[in-house]
Amino acid sequence: MEKIALIGSGLIGTGWGIVFSESGRNPVLYDTDINALDKALMEIEKGLSDLDEYGLIYEPPETILSRVSTSTNLEEVLDGAVHVQESIPERAELKKDLFEKLDKMVPNDVTIASSTSTIPVSAFTEHLPGRERCIVIHPGTPPHLLRLVEIVPSPWTSSRVVTKSRDLMEDCRQATSVLKKEIQGFVLNRIQYAVISEVYRLWEDEVAGIEDIEKTVREALGLRWSFMGAMETISLNAPGGVPDYNNRYGQWVNEINTSQKARQWSEESVNRLETERLKSRPSVDNSSRRSWRDKRLMALLAHKRDRSKIEGD
Repeated sequence: MEKIALIGSGLIGTGWGIVFSESGRNPVLYDTDINALDKALMEIEKGLSDLDEYGLIYEPPETILSRVSTSTNLEEVLDGAVHVQESIPERAELKKDLFEKLDKMVPNDVTIASSTSTIPVSAFTEHLPGRERCIVIHPGTPPHLLRLVEIVPSPWTSSRVVTKSRDLMEDCRQATSVLKKEIQGFVLNRIQYAVISEVYRLWEDEVAGIEDIEKTVREALGLRWSFMGAMETISLNAPGGVPDYNNRYGQWVNEINTSQKARQWSEESVNRLETERLKSRPSVDNSSRRSWRDKRLMALLAHKRDRSKIEGD
């Protein structure tokens, strides 16, 4: 079985542990903190148990878990690995230091991928002798439930590495979105940031309360977007598809776009927003709410799988 080196054992590294072990591979999580590794293993065990409850894995959870191991020894983790996936904090200087070390330690034919959600890989690999095998493979959060990855090469990433990365991810049952070029934030977060920025503006300008805005995303836009893209969504709102939609509503789209000016978030406003938001949410800690979210996602995944067998995609 193929060995996968996972550098970082936080939420993303833990999710990757599930993704790779579920696909029959042997992920090895690396962290300097043994307590963090112990916690990661417990999270993986819980995640696999939950997936089993919803019928989303095809082996007993304990069989999959047995493929996962941990270590605080980087050299040991990298030895024999066919793929390296970095998931450390989102700071370019940290990634630069780590990639310098990895480039010296990892054989030239092994891909070194970053899970970064916003930073182009060129920002921390330009100086490396082996920069052509470095790439971004950005997962959704959590990776084992939002089963899409963005594959983002730098200008010097080899086409072989792009193909190899895509094939690996698809073999791990991940949908792949291969970007044609680098851009800060990639596709997923640029769309997400556009939405949350407008939510903030609408709330700060007192157009609506935060719960009413969140409700609009949760009960309307989000439902359609869970099984079709933004352009397909609007294509069904006009008899002639997207061109017809543009003819009917393009003027209003452009006028509203012009009014959506970039705005800095102030600490004072963000704190007020959070206070207001929490008034309408269950009084639970973030960890418990995250567990609730994950189970709702699992139920949705099971529903989409089952209905696809009936209605198709």
